[in-house]
Amino acid sequence: YLVTSRSANLKEAPEGDAAIIENLSSGTTLTLLDNGAQQAGYYHVTTAEGTEGWVYRTLVRRYADANSSVSRPTPASTSATGVE
Repeated sequence: YLVTSRSANLKEAPEGDAAIIENLSSGTTLTLLDNGAQQAGYYHVTTAEGTEGWVYRTLVRRYADANSSVSRPTPASTSATGVE
C-alpha cells in the first residue's frame, strides 16, 4: 500500500498533463494496483472510497503489507508489525 507524504493529485492517466480526478490530503492511504508496478513514474492506485487513478511516486511512501509481494525496504520509522 501507499501513503501520501504530502498533498497529491490523483490523475486519470500516468502523465503529467493528465486530468486531475481528486486532490489527496497528506496521510491518505492508497491501495496499489498492477502488482505495484510503476508506469512513467506513476503508481496505479485506488482510494478507500474506490476511486481509481494514478499518483506520482515522489508524493507517496510505499509500505509492504501481509498481502503483498513487495520486496522493497520500508522506512526505519515503520513498526515491524505487518511489514515484510
